[in-house]
This record gives sequence, C-alpha cells and structure tokens, in this order.
Amino acid sequence: MKRAYESIEGWMALGNLEEADLEFQKLPSRALSTKQGLWLWLRLSRALGRWQEVQAAASQLRALVPSATLPILHEAEALHHQSQTVQAVMLLASRAPDFAGEKWPLYLAYLKKYVAAAELTPEQTAMFQEIVHHSEANELSSGIANPVALVPLPA
Repeated sequence: MKRAYESIEGWMALGNLEEADLEFQKLPSRALSTKQGLWLWLRLSRALGRWQEVQAAASQLRALVPSATLPILHEAEALHHQSQTVQAVMLLASRAPDFAGEKWPLYLAYLKKYVAAAELTPEQTAMFQEIVHHSEANELSSGIANPVALVPLPA
C-alpha cells in the first residue's frame, strides 16, 4: 500500500484531487484500518470538502490514536461545516484537557472561532467566554499556555 499512498500524496501535491480520489478509491478496505490510511482519507476528504467523510475519518483516528489531538480539531471543523457548530463547541469543550501546554493556543483559536459562530444559549456563551478569558489571563500571568483545569460542560 505504500506505493498507492505515495501516488495519492503525489496527486494531491500536484493539486489533482480528482486523480487522487480515483487512486484512493482503488485502495483495499483494510487501508482505512491504518493510521496512515485514515490520515490520507481525512486530508483528501478535507481538500474535496467532503465534511461527512472528514468527520468519519477523524472519529476513527480518535478511536485508533486516543492521544492524538488534531483529529479532534478536524472533527470539530467537519461538524462546523455541516451546520453543527454547537456540537463542534461541545466536542472541543469536552476534550479541553487533551490540549494542555503548547497545543493550547491552537485549541483556543478553534474554540473562539466556533463559539463566535455557534448559536449558543446566553448561559453557554457566558461560560465559554469565561473559559477563554480565564485561559488568556493564565497565559499572560504565567507566560505558559495553561488551560483551565476543569472545563465545565453545559447542562
């Protein structure tokens, strides 16, 4: 499968997503049980704007590699593009502790973007704004990207 993956990567690098997609469709189904195959599916689906597939690939990657944080962000992005922004915010809120340290600024950028776009209740909006404000205050005072220890989930 290594050659097939390289071929797909090559077509993607050249910007020929249709050819990459055709090559991807030829892969055996077992390719989607590997980390490399799932990442390739996610990247190709994202480039093609196939948000349901991005969500599926990200979800499978999260199950395969529970410590990976990028699939969480990709799944949230896919939910947002499928008009499920509130669910994207809830997913990010539920996984905040996974983004401690240097990953926190990226997480916070996604959270801010989706909170601004979501149709949240006033209580949810206030809660997320407090999380963002508290996190930014911690970063400024400590000089370290430091997430809120416990992120309360909406009822």
